[in-house]
Amino acid sequence: MLHEDRFNRIGHCVFPPGVGHERHYHKPHFGYTLEGSTLEIRDADGVRRVRTQAGGTWATTGMTVHEALNVGETQTSYLIVEPKDR
Repeated sequence: MLHEDRFNRIGHCVFPPGVGHERHYHKPHFGYTLEGSTLEIRDADGVRRVRTQAGGTWATTGMTVHEALNVGETQTSYLIVEPKDR
């Protein structure tokens, strides 16, 4: 966790090759990739591989449940900004 206040929660995620995150959820959020790699993502749509690049962004409008594994050859890192309910 980089920052948390009454409005936002901002996390910094870092995953070397072969490391990932167990199944978890996010409320609507915004993400910004600092270091790209290839991720294997498992969610309600199945399993897919996604190549990310530094400077890439994404946003969701609903709750997401997923797990991810860095299957690439380089470390990946990103920021996630989750607005809090007010």
